[in-house]
This record gives sequence, C-alpha cells and structure tokens, in this order.
Amino acid sequence: GAERDRLLEEIAAVQAEASEAHREVLESSSAISALAAQRDALLKQVADDATEAAALRNRIEEETKAHVEAAQLAAERETLLKQASDAAAQVGILHKQAEEGWARANEEVLQVGAERDRLLEEIAAVQAEASEAHREVLESSSAISALAAQRDALLKQVADDATEAAALRNRIEEETK
Repeated sequence: GAERDRLLEEIAAVQAEASEAHREVLESSSAISALAAQRDALLKQVADDATEAAALRNRIEEETKAHVEAAQLAAERETLLKQASDAAAQVGILHKQAEEGWARANEEVLQVGAERDRLLEEIAAVQAEASEAHREVLESSSAISALAAQRDALLKQVADDATEAAALRNRIEEETK
C-alpha cells in the first residue's frame, strides 16, 4: 500500500509536469501565431513599398520625357533666334522674344530636374524602408523557427512523460495484484 501511494504520488507529479509542459506548448503556439501575423504584416508592407517605388519610377520616366521635350524646345528656340538675327528689320523684336522663351525653357528644365531629384530621394527612402522591413521579416522568421523547435521539444517531453506515466500505472496494477 505504501509503495502504491508512492507510485501514485509519482504519477501525480508526472501528470503535473505534463500539464505544465502542455501549458508552455500552448503559450509558445500563441507567440508563434503572433509572430506569424507580424511577419505577414511586414511582407504586406514590403509589397506596398515596392508598388509605391514602381509608381515613383513611372513618374520619373514621364518627367524625364518632359525634360527632353523641354530641351528640344530650347534647341528649336535657339534656331529661331539665329534665323531672327538674319532678318534685318525684325532682329531686335525677335531676339528679345527668343531670349524670353529661352529663359522660360531654362526655368522649366530646372524645375523638372529639381522634381526628378526629389523623386529619386523619395525612391531611395522607400527602398531603405523596404530593406528594413525585409530585415525584420528575416529576424521574425528566425524567431518563429526557434519557438517552433522549442514547441517540438516540449511536445516530445509531454509524449515521453505520458509514456512514463502509463508504465507506472501498469506497474502499480501489477504490484496491486
């Protein structure tokens, strides 16, 4: 009877350890789920940032085309200025008009260049954010893998404890007989 009581206490202790291990497994599963949700949010942010970067690239290409057209207009104005200087009666008027057009074209070229530089800075900032988000995703994936390994070890311990408890029960039953 004393041996049976001692074995029953051992079984109770093993069952308490198994319950604690099961609780830890549930907590680690909850933490893994939370990290997976974080990883999914970061991956969505990376995709959104990539979409935004593509839109900014398209805008730069469009504004670069406008810059080229402005340069072509400036070249045409320069040609007109030369032709105007050949016309004796209207040289002064045409020359002045051409200079004003050239000044406007230069202003437009400078504005397009400044806008392009600003957009390039925005793209660099978006790419830096995307790199940081990618690094965070890699770190969270590593943490998730470590927690999954802990969970697997705890599940194995729970299974081992259950096997040990079954063996103790069989021993008690045999010794009780």
